[in-house]
Amino acid sequence: MKIMNKVWLVIFLLVLLTLGTGFANSLVYETGTGSLIGFRLDQNHSSNNPEVSPSSIPYYMYVNNLSNTAGHLGVYVYQGDPVTLTVSQLSPIPTDISDPRFFFTRIGFYGEQDGSSWKEYFLAFRMYGQRHDLSSEDLLGMNILVEESGDQVTITQGSGTETVAVNEQGYDESGVLGTYDGSNGFIYRYPYRYIYLEVTAVRTTREYALGSLFVEYYYSSTIQITGNGVSNSLSYEGEVRSLGWWTGTNPDSFSFGIERVAPEYIPFTDLINKTTLSNSYLAGYVSYNSPDTSGTVGFYSDSGGTGTDFTFYSTVSGIPVTIPYHVIFDPVISGNTSSPSIVSQANNSFSTEYRKVSSVINNSQNRENILTGDIRIILNPGLSAVSFPAATYSSTIYAIFTAD
Repeated sequence: MKIMNKVWLVIFLLVLLTLGTGFANSLVYETGTGSLIGFRLDQNHSSNNPEVSPSSIPYYMYVNNLSNTAGHLGVYVYQGDPVTLTVSQLSPIPTDISDPRFFFTRIGFYGEQDGSSWKEYFLAFRMYGQRHDLSSEDLLGMNILVEESGDQVTITQGSGTETVAVNEQGYDESGVLGTYDGSNGFIYRYPYRYIYLEVTAVRTTREYALGSLFVEYYYSSTIQITGNGVSNSLSYEGEVRSLGWWTGTNPDSFSFGIERVAPEYIPFTDLINKTTLSNSYLAGYVSYNSPDTSGTVGFYSDSGGTGTDFTFYSTVSGIPVTIPYHVIFDPVISGNTSSPSIVSQANNSFSTEYRKVSSVINNSQNRENILTGDIRIILNPGLSAVSFPAATYSSTIYAIFTAD
């Protein structure tokens, strides 16, 4: 049994100004060789499923091959400038626990989170760089341990396929730095095509009322990873198994992410002529994938998921000023649409498609429920630079996933 009509929310921010510089950071989750389901929380400690006392956690900074253990969740693939990512716990913390750590909590029969039964864990990130010749490098030679909600992972290297101009310094396919002369191969802005983070959950010995001799339970945990222009929510399942019967609801496991492709400040002159489906402004990118949960994504102007009247807003000399605009969803993978369309009350339910997907890192394949696509915006025609007073205008687009 699945949780019906479960809603997850991601906030996507746009800011409008007359001047600004652009960037486009990308953070995408891939299952790869990991899994968001079936993580056993009640097994005895083993090399395949370690259980660590709190005092021994620092040792795991130096443990290799955690991606081969039961808690391997998958891979985050990053492209963009150096960035600091913040990892936060989103799902409810256990009852009477104030520690800002990471927990699995039990799922009740009707899908409710039961904070009276929990298991603590921490996250280990291993950072790799994949060069343009597709060879990979372990960038730190150790794990980055994320023990508390709010801990950070810093990516100090940039990555991507952007190129440099003649006479500028660049990198060749193997990551060697040189000056590009138009033909000598030092054409890439960054030494790496991708930075990728293998992420693994590792159990600690801290727990309370975990399971039963006669009943089997599902547990779940949800984290959010945010950085400059990127946001991703990851929800995964734990299990406590015995010789009894299952009780509680099988939780949804998924990755739901959104990226701001637009610069932090969008020049109004860049938007003023973007007025049609075929001539729109690329603002962001949305991605959803799950091994077991299908559903739909909609885009809204309010956090309650009711409105589609999108506006940029500012206060000028004490007077509120709004600039209306339209949101376009341009699908890459979707189960019910194949062409860009304007979001409205009547057109705002874009479904996942169950299909085979391949990792960009190692070509491993999985069958998953997928939805990906561009978020674009257009203005009404006939506007000019003097249609509105000079100011900074801001707007928020809410992307909401609803499970089937």
